[in-house]
Amino acid sequence: MEFQTAPSKGQVAMTVAKGVLLVLLGLVALAAPGATAVGFALVLAWILMLAGLTHLLSLWHVSTLLGAARSIAIGLLYFGAGLVLLRQPLWAVTSLTVVIGLLLLTEGVIGVIAYIGGERTGSALLAAIVALALGAMIINAWPLSSAWAIGTVVGVNLLVAGIAEMFSIGSRHSERFGHA
Repeated sequence: MEFQTAPSKGQVAMTVAKGVLLVLLGLVALAAPGATAVGFALVLAWILMLAGLTHLLSLWHVSTLLGAARSIAIGLLYFGAGLVLLRQPLWAVTSLTVVIGLLLLTEGVIGVIAYIGGERTGSALLAAIVALALGAMIINAWPLSSAWAIGTVVGVNLLVAGIAEMFSIGSRHSERFGHA
C-alpha cells in the first residue's frame, strides 16, 4: 500500500508562483507577439554564436588535422548563422514561421491518421484539427503571419502551461484522497 502525502505549503506556493509567472509571461507574449518573435530570434542567434565559439575554442583538444578542420568549419558555420540571425532578425522570424506552420500541418495530418487508424479519443482528434487549422492559417497568411505566429504560439503555450501547473495542485490533492 502506497501512501501519498499532501503537498506542503511551500510546494503549493512554489507551484502556484510558477503557474502565475508562466501565465504572466504568456500574456506578455500574446500582447506583443512580434516583439516576442524577434526576441526569440535574437536569443537563438546568440545561442548559435556561442555554440560556434565553443567549437572554435575547443581546437586545442583536437588531436588530428581533420578534427581541427571539422571544429573550425562547424564553429564558423554556427557563428556565421548566428551572426546572420542577429543582423537580420526579421528574416529569421519569417523563416521560422514557415517551419512552425509546416510543423503544425504535419502534426495535424499525423494526428488525423492516428485517429482514423484506431486512436479514437476526442481530445486527440481535437488537437489534430487545431494543429491543422493553425498550420493552415500560418502558411496561408505567410509572410504576413510572421508578425504574429511565433509570439502567439509561444504565448499560448506559456499560458496553457501555467494554467496546467496551477491545476496540478488540485489534481494531486484529489488523487491523495481518492477522488481522481
